[in-house]
Amino acid sequence: MKKILFILMVAVVTCGYAQRVNEPQFIGEVHLVRTQTESVPLEKKVAVLKTKAGAAMYITGIGSIKSRIDVEGLSSTVRCSISDGPIVLIVRAADNENDPSSFIRVFRFKPKGKNRVAEISKLNTFGGHSDNNFDLVEYVGEKYGEKSYKLTLENVSQPCEIGVLITNPEKVDEKQMVVRCLGLD
Repeated sequence: MKKILFILMVAVVTCGYAQRVNEPQFIGEVHLVRTQTESVPLEKKVAVLKTKAGAAMYITGIGSIKSRIDVEGLSSTVRCSISDGPIVLIVRAADNENDPSSFIRVFRFKPKGKNRVAEISKLNTFGGHSDNNFDLVEYVGEKYGEKSYKLTLENVSQPCEIGVLITNPEKVDEKQMVVRCLGLD
């Protein structure tokens, strides 16, 4: 009898683990959870940071300077339907001991020409400085597995293109800005 109970307990524990999405393999990877056992990596794009002054700044010296992230293409190759329920992302980090909101930004892009853009800051001549102009998507973050976070996106009711930017405050030698992209239909 004890043997049967032990075998049943092992089977229940094993089934619980089998129905879990694996953590992404590399630090910085982001996966969209499709089902309890299936996830897909988000599209990875190298972003370009652009800073531009308005025409008035050049002519009169009065105006604003904007910094933005540009990503090639108008839409992501990875798509998800808002009507399918909550949108859940798994983000691999070096560890999961920090508050994810301190280094993971989920934001909406806006179309501009043939690209997706997100304004990150604006500086006006007379001191109207804004550090964080991201159109942020709120999320609930929790630990997931050994070194990842599970992000459940909130307040996403309209189709949009979103980006996930992971910064690493402990690394000052980041070579390029990589944005993970997802389209919501």
